Amino acid sequence: MPLVYATADDLTTFLGEAAPANADRLLKGASNLVRTATRAALYDVTSAGLPSDPDVAEAFRDAACAQAAEWIDKGVDPGAGTAPAAPQSSGIGGATVNWGAPGGLTPEQTLTQLIPDARWYLEAAGLVSGVVQVWG
Repeated sequence: MPLVYATADDLTTFLGEAAPANADRLLKGASNLVRTATRAALYDVTSAGLPSDPDVAEAFRDAACAQAAEWIDKGVDPGAGTAPAAPQSSGIGGATVNWGAPGGLTPEQTLTQLIPDARWYLEAAGLVSGVVQVWG
């Protein structure tokens, strides 16, 4: 059974408005990305495999909610594996202007990568970093 780090009620609180009907599917997909990002993290878990420390559990919950909120905002449906295409450039009369996606990720990229806000919750809790640690 896949681990899901947030509930539809958590998402409602995070959004400040009612969660959409597909909240459970969004949170399941977001939790998969959170789990992937934290695969090398060390933390205690419950018998169900969820983080047992309240601060760690909160970071996982908030990261999953942030990712789901981004999908809601951008119209991404991870259950269908689809996202609306975001324009990346525009041109007229031989001149072209290029711009990146807000937050640095296109809607398509958010299907496979955590958005910066979601990653921040995990970094703040010490669950992900670019630092290599050697134990022993």
